[in-house]
Amino acid sequence: PGLREAAYFSRSVGDFTSTVQLLSSKALRAVIDTGLGLPAQFAQADLDQQIRVIENRLDVEDFFTEDSEGTQEAFLYNDAKANIANLSPGQQAGKSALTSIETIIEQLRSIQGQFTSITDATDPLGPNAAEITFQENNIGELITAGGAIEAAQKASQEATDLIAEMRKLYFDTKDLNPVADAAEIAANQERFGEIAGEIGAVLAGASIIDPETGVETNLLLPIPGPGPSTVTYQLESTSAAVNVTGYDLSGFLADIQTAATDFQAGNYVAANNLVVATRTSLYTARNDLIDVNDTYQADIDSVEYFSTALDMTAITAARVDAQQSLSDAGRAVNILTQLEDLAKQLSDPALTAPERAALETLFSDQQVALDAILNPPAPNNYLTNGGATLALNGFSTYTTRGIDFNNGALYPDIDPARIPADAADAAGLATTLEAIRHDMMTLERQLQTDTDQLNMLETRSDPFGKPNAELQALTDQLEELKAAAQTEIGADEDGNGGRNLLAEGTTDLRVYTTSGESFVMRGADTYGLLVEDFITAANSLATTDRAGTDLAIDTALNNALSFRDQFKTDLRHITAKLNELNLIAQDNAPETDPTETSDFANPYKDANAFTLQFIQRYLALNDQATQSANNPYLLLFGGGAGGDDSGGASGIVNLLI
Repeated sequence: PGLREAAYFSRSVGDFTSTVQLLSSKALRAVIDTGLGLPAQFAQADLDQQIRVIENRLDVEDFFTEDSEGTQEAFLYNDAKANIANLSPGQQAGKSALTSIETIIEQLRSIQGQFTSITDATDPLGPNAAEITFQENNIGELITAGGAIEAAQKASQEATDLIAEMRKLYFDTKDLNPVADAAEIAANQERFGEIAGEIGAVLAGASIIDPETGVETNLLLPIPGPGPSTVTYQLESTSAAVNVTGYDLSGFLADIQTAATDFQAGNYVAANNLVVATRTSLYTARNDLIDVNDTYQADIDSVEYFSTALDMTAITAARVDAQQSLSDAGRAVNILTQLEDLAKQLSDPALTAPERAALETLFSDQQVALDAILNPPAPNNYLTNGGATLALNGFSTYTTRGIDFNNGALYPDIDPARIPADAADAAGLATTLEAIRHDMMTLERQLQTDTDQLNMLETRSDPFGKPNAELQALTDQLEELKAAAQTEIGADEDGNGGRNLLAEGTTDLRVYTTSGESFVMRGADTYGLLVEDFITAANSLATTDRAGTDLAIDTALNNALSFRDQFKTDLRHITAKLNELNLIAQDNAPETDPTETSDFANPYKDANAFTLQFIQRYLALNDQATQSANNPYLLLFGGGAGGDDSGGASGIVNLLI
């Protein structure tokens, strides 16, 4: 009883703004009359009298006013959220800049620590004095062993691949028709012979010049001979010496040349049988050298170097020259291959004049391309001189191999003006160019070995190599780290132009609360000058000026620490305020409606506190009246008597609200 009227009152009372309007609704005035305890006859009184009585008993405005507590909570919540939005960009900008600065600080401290440790360890009067002397005396031995082992291992694998190509040519040729397939047979025979020459060039190139004796050493051929060569290396004064004995594959090479002769004569089976029989010696060398090289690499990786006697700047320059010459040699091999092929085509006497003219033009173009590699001659171009010798220390030198292909007495046919006069001249020139190509291939492999060993000296036998590399990496990363501090504050729609507290010319970033309280994230517009420039300077001095490098790193680190402290201080203030605002927002967040599990909708959820209290009073009085009539429905709900509102309709409302 009364629940329907109470629910309607709760939903509708907010739609009225005066006592007159309330009294005009029969359902609403029934609740008001009962809630105020007015008798039924009151409805018959004069309207003005009714209004005066009701307004003397209650202020109807209370039905229409939101709870003051709810209003205050909403204000605090909305104000906190607005201030969080205002201050968060400042915090974001500060955190982004701080992250980049802390990354730089971490790396600078690591590099600085390594430099300090290495300086102490390499003191010639310190605890490693004996080991320093040993390493300086044995650097030449280490280079010889490492170069010879690596070169032999690579060459044996390359020769193995060429043997596989020979075997394929055998299977591709053995069943061909001598008449119908004559052209294919001739091409296969020619390639078989070329491979034999290439294997010889590959094995001959697997050598190194001993830095101490100046003697060439090759672990695959008897060079210097007689018999297999042996190299020895000892990495530490307290470790045992390691001896590596090479292989004499000269017999294998002779067999390969014989097989090539047989194959070109049409004796395919004999050629193949000889290749299969003789390749065993190559495979044995290859398999052994894989293990030998793995052991050597593991040994050298385990060594800590204390000697600083090597001129790393000169070694780096020599490595760059060798690397460039290696690249040039590779290009030259390709050009010589094309020249050789063009010469073979020009050796055909059946060519027409236009065909010959077209081939001669192509031949001339390739000669010009080769000449561009070889000229002008330069001391650091090892295709135009006999190589160069670099003094490593007082005990050893390093020789980078070279061949002067501009030597007219040795290589008169390398000349832009040299074009085959006729078919016979072209045939002879093709043979000459093949020999020149093999020389270039041999030099290419020697330059690969020289580049590898000079690189080893740079990266492994330089105590400062690792921190120097890390300093270079940090220098390369500076722009990326600065860009990482970029934010979306002030950026255009494409994300460009956002605020960066590390950027040159940046200004302080101020953010404000709705009450006008301000917070500042100070800009580091001198970051590039005081941090980046000193890191770059340290990197440029790393291999030439140890004291200058240390000073530049120390300066960059101290300046970075100052910027870090500045950002931390500013962030501390703004973060404390944001923490306070987040707590306010959390404490005053509007309650979320519980998830409804039925179609029932609570009619009292939007009523203010005064309305709910009045409805409870109305229902309690209504319950009393109904109880006195012994209403069976109310009794079913256990309605209380005598004004007890713990049960009955008012109890149900209590549960709902």
